[in-house]
Amino acid sequence: MVLDAIACQARDKDFEVLLENTPPSPGARKVAEQKIASLKSLQNGSKREFRINRGTE
Repeated sequence: MVLDAIACQARDKDFEVLLENTPPSPGARKVAEQKIASLKSLQNGSKREFRINRGTE
């Protein structure tokens, strides 16, 4: 589970760097921003699930 959270964070950062360094078309930029939001949501869910499983929430 921790490895999944780390993988999500790495993918999230990769998309952010790509978005900053590449001048995409407006449609591609919108898709990239949606993907980043989705990955952040998954990452936050993984952190919450990890806390629940450890009994800290």
